Amino acid sequence: MNSHAQKGDFRACHDVLKEMVIEACIPPTLHAYTSLLVACYKACNSTLVSQSIKAEAGNLGWEKWKEMRVAGIDPDVKAYGALLRILAARGYPERAINVIEEMKVMEVKPTTLIYTSALRAVARSHNNAQRFNNGRSKKNKRREWLASHHGKMARQIVIMAEQAE
Repeated sequence: MNSHAQKGDFRACHDVLKEMVIEACIPPTLHAYTSLLVACYKACNSTLVSQSIKAEAGNLGWEKWKEMRVAGIDPDVKAYGALLRILAARGYPERAINVIEEMKVMEVKPTTLIYTSALRAVARSHNNAQRFNNGRSKKNKRREWLASHHGKMARQIVIMAEQAE
């Protein structure tokens, strides 16, 4: 499974995960889920795949994360890092902040990579929002609101990082 993850073949990782459960009756481990998340991130971050495949990889990663949590598997910092890189690549800053807050509750110490990924999620979301602003007549007010909203999220992440020290 790890070889598929290193290549970014998230579909093959998902197939292996399904085979583990269905054919071998082996419950997936934290390492298996983390490998799948890494593969999803590599697909989301690749310049060689289409947006629809990136969206599919991001959605699969999020669904498998929820499945892992429902199964009672407690993630480690590597799993959290892989998930946050997916959220950064897809531009989901609110989810990224929620995941960091969950890490604190689970008593998993966030690393610099965790906070950097969350800030990248804010930057990606801001870039996407600016790009799809549609040039409305109220665009200056909308841009001010977007900049303020993303600025508040970025400030929140920086404060969380400072408090973690």
